Amino acid sequence: MFGKKSNKPKTERDIKNNQAAMIKVIRSTFDRAGWKYNFKPEDNIFITSFMGDDLPIATMIVVQEMSVQFVCNLDFVAEPDRFKEVCWALNEINRTLSFGCFHLDDEEGHILFEYGLIYVDSSFDENAIASVIKMVVGTVDKHDGDLQKIAKKSDGGFKEYQNMFA
Repeated sequence: MFGKKSNKPKTERDIKNNQAAMIKVIRSTFDRAGWKYNFKPEDNIFITSFMGDDLPIATMIVVQEMSVQFVCNLDFVAEPDRFKEVCWALNEINRTLSFGCFHLDDEEGHILFEYGLIYVDSSFDENAIASVIKMVVGTVDKHDGDLQKIAKKSDGGFKEYQNMFA
C-alpha cells in the first residue's frame, strides 16, 4: 500500500508461514537468552514468567495471524472496593506510556498489561523480540509495586499460573 509491495491478498498458506516463522523467532529468542517457557502449540501461546524487583511477572505471548500479543498478569488482584482508585491509577500510568497499556478485569480484579505488535510484512529477529519482551516486563516491573499498594489484595493467582509449566 505505501511501498512497492504487491497489493495481492495474502493466501492462507502465506499467513500460516508467517505465523510459523514468528513462532520460530520467539522460540529462538527464548532459547538464546536461556529463558524458560512453555509453548502451547494448539493455541500458539508461549507461557513464561520473569522475576521483577519485588514481584514475579507472569507473561503470555500469543502469536496470532498477523500480530503478537504480549500479556502480563500482575501477581495480585484488586479488592472490589478499590476498583475506582485502581482505575484512576491505571489511567494516570497509561497516560505516560508510549507503548502498551494496563487495564483492570472488573470481574475478578486482575490487573493486566498488554502490548500488541503487528508483524505481517515485517521482519523481526531475536534482538527485536528480546527488546520488546524487556520493554514489556520493564514497564510492568516499574509500576507493579505502586499498583499493589493501591489494590490492597495479594495473591493474584501466580501459583495457578506456575502450574501451567507442570
